[in-house]
Amino acid sequence: MGIAFKTDLIREEWESGKLDKRLKGIVMMLAEYMENVYGYDPLTITSLFRPFDAKNPRSPHPHWRGVDIRDRDMPNGVADGGVGWCNWKFKYDPKRPALRTALRHNVGQGSHIHLQVMAESSPGLS
Repeated sequence: MGIAFKTDLIREEWESGKLDKRLKGIVMMLAEYMENVYGYDPLTITSLFRPFDAKNPRSPHPHWRGVDIRDRDMPNGVADGGVGWCNWKFKYDPKRPALRTALRHNVGQGSHIHLQVMAESSPGLS
C-alpha cells in the first residue's frame, strides 16, 4: 500500500499529526483497497490543509478534515470504484445519508477524489 504526495509540504502536513485521525485511516484503507482490487498504487495526495476561503465556507480543508487525491492517471473505472467502496464502507453522517465521505468532482482545479469526515461524529463502518 502506497501513498505519495504532490509536494514536500503536503507530506509534512500528513506527518504533522494535525489531520483528523479518522480521515487518515480512511485514506490508508482506500490506498490498500485500490492496490488489492485494482492493482493501483500509490494514491497521490494533492491537498490537505487549505486556509479558510469565503468563497467555499463549508470546506473541511481548513479544519484538517478534507483530503484530495489525484485521479487523472487512474485507469478507467478505478477512481469511481474507489469512491463507491469508500461510501459503502464509511458513512459521513448516518442521519443524512445523501452526504458522502467520498466524491469525485472538479471545482476548477481538475477532477479529483475528495475525502472528508464530519466534525461531530466518526464515520460508521458498514
